[in-house]
Amino acid sequence: MRTMTLLGILEKYDRPVTKVILSERMNLSESSIRNVVRDSNQIGEKNGFQIELIRGQGYVLHITSRERYDQFVVNETHRSEMYNPEQRVNFIISFLLQAENYVTIDQIATHMDVSRNTIVKDLKEVEKKVAASDLFLEKKVHYGLRVLGEESDYRRAFSKYVLTDYYLTPVKEFKTFRSLFNLDELRKVVNEALMANDLKMSDVAFENVVRHIRILIFRSLKSNFVSSYKHLKVEPEKGYYQVAEQIVTWINKKYDVVLPQSEMMFLAAHISGKVSIAKIDDQEKAEIDNQLGEILQTLDSAFSTYFTNDPVLRNDLLFHMLPLMKRLYYNMQLENPLVEEIYSKYANVFVIAFRFSELIEKKYGYQMSRDEVGYVAIHFAAHLERIKSVSLEKYKRIVVICTTGGGSAELLRLNLENIFSNAYISTASINNFKQYKDDPPDLFLSTVPMEASYAQVPIIQINEWIDEDEIRRIKDIISFQIHHKLDNQEITGLKDLFNEDIFYREKSDIDYLSLLKLRADDLVAKGYAVDYFPNSVLEREKKFTTIYRNGVAGPHAMKLDAMKDAVSVTILPEPIYYNDRTIQIIFLINLKAGHLFLHKELSRLLMRLMDHDYIRQRLIQTKNFRQFMAELELLI
Repeated sequence: MRTMTLLGILEKYDRPVTKVILSERMNLSESSIRNVVRDSNQIGEKNGFQIELIRGQGYVLHITSRERYDQFVVNETHRSEMYNPEQRVNFIISFLLQAENYVTIDQIATHMDVSRNTIVKDLKEVEKKVAASDLFLEKKVHYGLRVLGEESDYRRAFSKYVLTDYYLTPVKEFKTFRSLFNLDELRKVVNEALMANDLKMSDVAFENVVRHIRILIFRSLKSNFVSSYKHLKVEPEKGYYQVAEQIVTWINKKYDVVLPQSEMMFLAAHISGKVSIAKIDDQEKAEIDNQLGEILQTLDSAFSTYFTNDPVLRNDLLFHMLPLMKRLYYNMQLENPLVEEIYSKYANVFVIAFRFSELIEKKYGYQMSRDEVGYVAIHFAAHLERIKSVSLEKYKRIVVICTTGGGSAELLRLNLENIFSNAYISTASINNFKQYKDDPPDLFLSTVPMEASYAQVPIIQINEWIDEDEIRRIKDIISFQIHHKLDNQEITGLKDLFNEDIFYREKSDIDYLSLLKLRADDLVAKGYAVDYFPNSVLEREKKFTTIYRNGVAGPHAMKLDAMKDAVSVTILPEPIYYNDRTIQIIFLINLKAGHLFLHKELSRLLMRLMDHDYIRQRLIQTKNFRQFMAELELLI
C-alpha cells in the first residue's frame, strides 16, 4: 500500500521531505507522488493524520489523533506485511532487539497477530539472520528468547532492524523513547561539535552518526555499554576524540548517565570513518588515488568502459574511498536503507560495484557490506548519466515523425527540446519523411512503428506523450546506440535478446538455485554463455539476491562476458520461493562486456513489469513464446 510507504518515509525523516526524495524512495514520478498524497489525505481524514506541503521545503506528516493513527498503522501493517515471511522474520528480530529481558513465543505471536506455529517456523531463519549480525539467539525453557552478543554488534543490528525498516511498528518501550527524543537538538549538538573541530560530513554520514548516538543513548539508559575498545586496532585521532567528548558531555548532562571511556572511543571511531577528506593526510590521499586508478583500469578492461578517463568519477570515488577505508578499518560501515531500491534501479552498475568491492578486498583485505556497495554503485550510475548527457549533445538536427500534427506535434517538439537542448527539431508526417533521403538528419524519432533506420540514420520509436519515464527511456536508448557506434560494436535491440530456444514454461518443484544452474548450463550448451557462467550466476545470487518485487527475478553473472547477448526466460505458473521471496518469472541475463546500457534497458523493463500487475499476470499466463513476445512488446 503506497500510503503506508509514504507515511513510513515521512515519519522516518523527522523533517520536510522533498518530492525528489519521495520520488526516488517510492520509484514514482513527482506527479504520481502528488496523487498518492491526495489519496492518503482522504484516508487520513478518518484515521488521524494529514500530509501538508510546505512550499520550498517538502511534505510533512501531521498526526491529528495519535490513537487513530497508531491503530491504522497496526492494522495496515498486519494486513499488508505480516503474511510476508521475510517481513515476519525482520519483525521478530526487531521485537527481540528492543526487549530488555526474555520474550516468549506467545508474546511475539500476540503482538504480531499470527499463530504460535507461524513464529516457531520462522525462528530458524531468525537464528540465521541474527548470526549474520555476529549475535546469538538464546532459547531458554520457561523463560523464552533473547538476543545476546557484543554491544557494538547489538547496536549495528538495532540500527538495521529497528531504525531503518519503517514498516515495522516499534515495541512500546522504544516507541515511547522515540516519541520523546528530540532529534533536532541532537543534530544541533553534533553539528556544533563538528564545526568546533573543523570537520565536515555528508548528509548521509551525518544522519548515520545521529542514528548511532540515538541508539547509544537508548541502550545506555538501560546500562548497556560497549565494554571495551580493544578491538579497535589503533585509537582514533585527537580531533575525532574531541568531537566525541563534546557529545558525550552533553549526553551525561541531559540524561544523567555517565558513559565509560570505551563508549567515547567507540563514538570517536564512528566519527573518524564518516568525515570528509579535509582532515586526511595528503600522502594518504595520493596513495589511495594511485590505487584507485589501478582499480578503475581493471574495471575498464573487464567491462569495456571508460571510467579511467572520467576525472569527475575518479574525484568522487576518492572523496568516498578515504572515509570508507577508515570505516572498513574499524568495521563501522554506513547503513544504506535504500540499497534494495538502488539495486532495482541500477542493477547494471551493481555488477561493476560488486567487482569494485572484490578488488578492494583483494588489495586491502577488507570486505565491503552490501550497503557500502550500494553507495559506490551510485557513483558509477552518475558516470553513465554523464555519458548520456554527452551523447545527447551529439545530435544537432532531429526529425520527429508523427501522425497527429497541429498542436499535438508542436507540444511533442517542445517536450523533446528539453531533452535535446542543442538540437534543431522539426516534425514530419509519415507520408513525406522520405524527402530527407538526400539530406538526412542526425536522428529520426517516430511515434509510429517503422524500420530501424532510413538513409543510414537510426529511427527510434517514441510515445506521443512524453512523461518522465519516456524521457529516461529515450536517453537510455540513444546513449546505448552512440556508445556502441563509437566502439564499432553490433547494436542489439531488446527484442533480439529473447529467443524461443531459451524460453521455458513449466511446473517445477525444483529449488531456485538449482533451477538457475539448469538454465545457465543450458545457455552454455547452446553457445550463448561461457563455461564459467553457471558458477558466476550462483556466486552472484548468493552474495546479493536478484529477486525483485512481485515475483520478478533478474539473475546475472558477476561480470558481463557473454558469447552472444541473450535473456533466458522461465515462467512458473505456480510460484517457488528463495530466502522468503516469491519467484514466478525469471529473466536470466547474459550480456557481453560493455553492454551496460543494454543492461540498464533490461532493468527498466523489469521495473515496469513489477509495477504493471495486469501485464505481468498476462505474461505469466502465456502458453508459448509467440504469445509471450506479443505481451512483452507492450512494455518495450
